[in-house]
Amino acid sequence: MTSHNISYVKGLFDKMGNKEGFCFLEDFLNSKTIEERETCHERYIVRFALGHALSRLESTRKHKKRTFGVEELIQSLQKINSESFIDFYSFHDEKHIGTCFVYGDELIGFEFVSRGGTNTQPGLDVGLLNK
Repeated sequence: MTSHNISYVKGLFDKMGNKEGFCFLEDFLNSKTIEERETCHERYIVRFALGHALSRLESTRKHKKRTFGVEELIQSLQKINSESFIDFYSFHDEKHIGTCFVYGDELIGFEFVSRGGTNTQPGLDVGLLNK
């Protein structure tokens, strides 16, 4: 069953005239395993969205993660008044996790990262504190 938010973003994608640079997103939106993230729809000010995208780009480069759409999203966000509001729709599937960005009624970009490759380091054993 497809959620309302997934259908909404797919509809915006279908209405786009120029889909250049959106091949990844088309495949992702048609994934059989696509799901909403727990906090799927959020609204933020553009300057926050731009900072988030810049941070994501820096982090994924540092950790050598494969990303999709981040640089193009940054370019799109830089063209919008930084005090305007933008909607985030966050999704994942078995291979990727990320967000689609909507300004007004227009899908303006996306940022996705390949899942996996995260290293979890062991923490402190609390039992050692009492010795």
